[in-house]
Amino acid sequence: MILPRGSLVHWLLHGGPQPGSPWAALDDDTRPQSCWLLGGNSGQLGVSLLRVVRISHIVVDHIVSDTLTAPRQMILWGLVDGRENLALSHALCANSLDIPEKCTFPAISGGFPFIPLSYFEYNTHASNLTQTFPVFPFVLDSGLDFSVVVLEILGNWGGMSTCLYHFRVYG
Repeated sequence: MILPRGSLVHWLLHGGPQPGSPWAALDDDTRPQSCWLLGGNSGQLGVSLLRVVRISHIVVDHIVSDTLTAPRQMILWGLVDGRENLALSHALCANSLDIPEKCTFPAISGGFPFIPLSYFEYNTHASNLTQTFPVFPFVLDSGLDFSVVVLEILGNWGGMSTCLYHFRVYG
């Protein structure tokens, strides 16, 4: 049997994520080229969390030797699931918050309801390449919890491709 290089079974049998696969972005290996390689400057990474979490912040890592391929602008989306969360998210969208993305969806949403958790920019000129970004205060204060998130990369720092080395959510 031949397993696709990016499959979970291949990952388990071969001791970790293969460079270039989406799994690489969830691994803590930040050696050069041990990233999720996108063939352009944008893309989406969907992650099913192990448990339902009230997300407080996001962490993104990159490496110093490859700044052009670093993701630049990103949105973290949360899949709204359950009656209570749906009611909360509808109330948030109805309020006049100054966040333009609040009632839109990731490029590929499959018709599921999402809410933006954070809009942020990774800074390749910062002294620390491990960067932490808070979720929007209105999300944190709302009590919404999530088991699925989507990181949407909107652009990079000028490279022909984009490398996401490490991505984490905390709550």
